[in-house]
Amino acid sequence: MSEKKYNPYDNMLAVLKQSAEMLGLKYEDYATLCYPERELIVSIPVKMDNGEMKVFEGYRVQHNSSRGPYKGGIRFHQDSNLDEAKALAAWMSFKCAVVNIPYGGAKGCIKVDPRELSRDELIRLTRRYTMRILPLIGPDQDIPAPDVNTNGEVMGWIMDN
Repeated sequence: MSEKKYNPYDNMLAVLKQSAEMLGLKYEDYATLCYPERELIVSIPVKMDNGEMKVFEGYRVQHNSSRGPYKGGIRFHQDSNLDEAKALAAWMSFKCAVVNIPYGGAKGCIKVDPRELSRDELIRLTRRYTMRILPLIGPDQDIPAPDVNTNGEVMGWIMDN
């Protein structure tokens, strides 16, 4: 008998359903919160320092904009996937609502172990990812922020585009 693998998006949906039931809400009252407004999967070709071309997978999920522009971190992690991005974007929507700030939730991820890339490769990866998600981001639309394995310097590389 195989054990079901943990899925962060399924977990978010279960917690949302349980919370809604505790509040006496019907599914119709929270149905829109079960689904992201937008999911983008991008391929990110990067020329490595050795001349080889490697293609990475990236995501940007925009969960809910009813309270204002999306905001959310961008993480670089080898175990990232779309379900993780969807769950984290939803949690960001809920966090912003709980503390009453006028933002919705988003999350970006690149499936990469940044320890395996040189600084120049990370710069090229970040800039190519940014070009792929550029139509979705901006101060009035979707505000990226640092997250796991990213920092202010990486945000600067994003701003360069």
